[in-house]
Amino acid sequence: MSMWQQHGYNNISINQICKSCGVTKGSFYHHFLNKESVILEYYNQCLDEAQLDVDEDGSFISQIFELLKISTVPLMDLNADIITAFLNSSRINETLNCRNDSFSDTAVYEHMVSCCRKGQQCGEIRDSHPAETLIDTVLIAMTGNFYLWVAEQKSFDLFEKDLQQLNIILK
Repeated sequence: MSMWQQHGYNNISINQICKSCGVTKGSFYHHFLNKESVILEYYNQCLDEAQLDVDEDGSFISQIFELLKISTVPLMDLNADIITAFLNSSRINETLNCRNDSFSDTAVYEHMVSCCRKGQQCGEIRDSHPAETLIDTVLIAMTGNFYLWVAEQKSFDLFEKDLQQLNIILK
């Protein structure tokens, strides 16, 4: 990531990545389909390493919001062209049509769904749609916010906008 941060996503070739990492092109393609898949792997590793410490005493909506922040923070300091490549990758674009399978397999996603179910059971979340459907809807909205945030050169408080929409969707 540091090489992309320094020189820009579009200015780095797979040959340069291989040379920098000391691997052959064949080895690279054995593990990755393309440059975008390297970004996805970086993101998935960040999620795997993320601490899912959420204030269990808070509302279920606030717990879901904390988990959304955990899933967003690894991307926030990246250059706009790296974020754009991540957002434009085919696996992320699946989010706009249906569930993002790479994210839905994570502990963060499962924790969000669990919080949503508990919120429904206690009446904090009044919508009766399946928890997975609600969380998928939240993720689609947050992906849209993230696109806008990048397009507007990070000019607004992303988390404030996410929280506003989260409350609209789940209350």
